[in-house]
Amino acid sequence: MREQALAQIEQIVAVSPEDTASQFELANTENRLSHSLIDARQGVEAGRHLARMVAILGELARADPKNALYERSLGVSQIDWGTALRVSGDPSGALAHDRKALDIAGHLHAADPANADFCSDIGIDNRRTAATLIDLNRPAEAEAKARLAQQALCVPSAPANTYLQAHCGRAWLADGNARFAMGLAVRARMADNVAVGCAQRTLLRDPANAIYRFDLARANAALAIVLAASGQSAAARQAFHEAERNWQALRATSALTAEDAARADQARRRFPSLFSRDNGAPTPG
Repeated sequence: MREQALAQIEQIVAVSPEDTASQFELANTENRLSHSLIDARQGVEAGRHLARMVAILGELARADPKNALYERSLGVSQIDWGTALRVSGDPSGALAHDRKALDIAGHLHAADPANADFCSDIGIDNRRTAATLIDLNRPAEAEAKARLAQQALCVPSAPANTYLQAHCGRAWLADGNARFAMGLAVRARMADNVAVGCAQRTLLRDPANAIYRFDLARANAALAIVLAASGQSAAARQAFHEAERNWQALRATSALTAEDAARADQARRRFPSLFSRDNGAPTPG
């Protein structure tokens, strides 16, 4: 479907190449297609679409340098390109794009500090940069980025704003992952518990939202790993059971992505004595 939409908008652009609205929609279509490829863990292919998105937006921005929408979209393309490279096993390449995204978000926020979207972009970009830094075995830097993400996303209005609440939870999860990589299991457990709470609240408000269910499964899986590493076997099994329950719900609606399937397998492999594939549930005992 997305490939068909891309072909259709390409035809429109070919007929009217001077139409900036069509050019912008082409860039957005490339971005949407890249997201599906990232979810399928096809990072290299996603990167090709993001490279085209950057090229299109670069032309638009050069023609209209004061257009904040074009500049913000360039930032989105850069942070997504970083994720694509990280998924494909190139965290060093990802970090270069993450930094470009942060530079763009910082420039936009400095120009319009009251703009909530620009503030949240800073938080999201810092959180995703934290994930890259963890892959690069630089957990202290990752934790600092996760804390910056929390400052931008975990604001007083966040509990009433499902979008911010979800991203706040992801920032706490990044913090927990960084702390765990630093050997700070107690602090990692605290952060993961906050992430689980945020994910539970967002899913309660929108039970049909697959993304929020992903968040809850991922947070519980991370918590299970921390608990297992701390010798808290019973609590670890319970947390992993909650993760599996949500992954199963996603499978039942054909919404489980390759990314989340890989996360589930990673959690099982890490502590095989605690977790079993039998009936998709943790081992008893």
